[in-house]
Amino acid sequence: MAIARDHLQAVADRDLALLREATGADEESLHTALALIRGCNPRPGSPSRAPRRVRRPGRVRAPHRAGLVGRDQPGSVPRLRVNQDYASLVTRSGDYASLRAQLQEARWLIRSLEIRKDTLLRVARTIVQRQSAFLERATRRCSR
Repeated sequence: MAIARDHLQAVADRDLALLREATGADEESLHTALALIRGCNPRPGSPSRAPRRVRRPGRVRAPHRAGLVGRDQPGSVPRLRVNQDYASLVTRSGDYASLRAQLQEARWLIRSLEIRKDTLLRVARTIVQRQSAFLERATRRCSR
């Protein structure tokens, strides 16, 4: 922190002797601190040139005759399934006990994710139902 606060010009000039003398840091600590400082963005908050990954919400609120409703965003969650050809091959033979156990775990995982999705949808619908007045005001303000 002392280097960044008081000695940035020495960092820019790569004056390691001055930095060592001013901070009393050993060679390894100084190089670690300099690597950390050089990894920082000198203009935080400025537009980045890196491509942005836009995330689509899993749930949306949509206008409906009865007011706003919460619903799933199509394509927001990848669909998982077990390859039935492999599953039938594993279940027919008695030699694949460990694979059968993994197949069962995969099915449990898929089922758990479906339950999670349904729970999130019910929560979203309840939030929309209970906060409909607020959401309608916010929607009107944003559309102006």
